Amino acid sequence: MNKNQTPVAVIIIAVVGFFAWLLWSNNQSPICREFGSQSAACEIDRLLNQK
Repeated sequence: MNKNQTPVAVIIIAVVGFFAWLLWSNNQSPICREFGSQSAACEIDRLLNQK
């Protein structure tokens, strides 16, 4: 793996982890309204709330 790719991967994992934590800690979070219904954050919100 290229040295320049490592920080990008870490940032992506951190962002996804942050959104997952945010959604788990607050299921009423208006993610789709804030980020748009087509955004990755909204997709994560939908997946987590299917249970």
